Amino acid sequence: MQSNERSFDRSLKERVAIVGARAHGADGAPCHSAHARHRQGAIVNVASVAGLIGGHPSLLYPTSKGAVVNMTRAMAAHHGAQGIRVNCVAPGMVHTPMVHARGMSEETREVRRKRSFLQTQGSGWDVGHAIRCLASDESGGVTGAIVPVDAGATAGRHSY
Repeated sequence: MQSNERSFDRSLKERVAIVGARAHGADGAPCHSAHARHRQGAIVNVASVAGLIGGHPSLLYPTSKGAVVNMTRAMAAHHGAQGIRVNCVAPGMVHTPMVHARGMSEETREVRRKRSFLQTQGSGWDVGHAIRCLASDESGGVTGAIVPVDAGATAGRHSY
């Protein structure tokens, strides 16, 4: 095997390991709620709209988030018979303290805002409310759903 092929093979293995780590919890197992041990309840995974659509500048981030999306569907099928609902929230452009701390310019915030039909950026509260809704009894008939919290950014084209 040539040096470039060995380097590519090692790089590919490292990337697969990173995707696997991002798709699972820190201990290497999918994150589960305490309800899962009692054969009823809800699990809400968090992905990103980057896992739903193409065009992200990174390779690993959207790949790992796409893995969370499909893991959610697989878990819904696997745990449904036990009465455990499994859903996923996929945040879009959310303005959080972490984003703010990175020093985002007003121009960049405006570009992010204009990417959505609602012409706004979400907040961590928007994401939290979606998670709470999916975890609640009011969503008792919902499983395997991927819910974008993106102010309509993934709903379709934004200009004609």
